[in-house]
Amino acid sequence: GITTEQYSWIVGAFQLAYTIFQPLCGWLIDVIGLKVGFLVCASIWALMCMFHAGAGSWLHLAILRFFMGAAEAAATPANAKTLGEWFPKKERPIAAGWAGVGFSIGAMLAPPIIVIAHSYLGWQGAFMFSGVLAMLWVVLWWLFYHDPEKHPNLSKTELDFIKQDNEPAPVKLPFFTALKT
Repeated sequence: GITTEQYSWIVGAFQLAYTIFQPLCGWLIDVIGLKVGFLVCASIWALMCMFHAGAGSWLHLAILRFFMGAAEAAATPANAKTLGEWFPKKERPIAAGWAGVGFSIGAMLAPPIIVIAHSYLGWQGAFMFSGVLAMLWVVLWWLFYHDPEKHPNLSKTELDFIKQDNEPAPVKLPFFTALKT
């Protein structure tokens, strides 16, 4: 029951936040670390998704989409940071390609999963279902993701291979200073 114009505001709110928050999320991930930074953003994303089930108007939906876009904006810098931490430079293009495959598979699987959830649970249930799935992913991230230096099963030889041509760790700068560099 929304108009095309209202829908455009909803989509625009998401896109605006996604655009604005990519550098902010990248800075946050650099400052507090990939594991915690992405955990925070993914948790907010999951909560925003569940909150969509309570949207009572197009404006409410647009506001929720803005905050969801802000949290989802962490995906690109988190992906780049993960590739930078886990792969030597010469292997990063292939790793980025495989990450792109994962994004594409997710984009192909999401619509049928959401349609099935919608058909069984209604539109509110579909948002709740996808938010719960995202929270499950957050828990798995927390339990199983480790920086290479802290990974319990990574040998010194493997760590040396990963770090062979990496840049030194970035200096943590205040946000506006970081934007200038």
